[in-house]
Amino acid sequence: MASSESHMTSPRRCPP
Repeated sequence: MASSESHMTSPRRCPP
């Protein structure tokens, strides 16, 4: 699941 990995590796910054 690339989505999960991306979210974990990426900083916590969710666009509105």
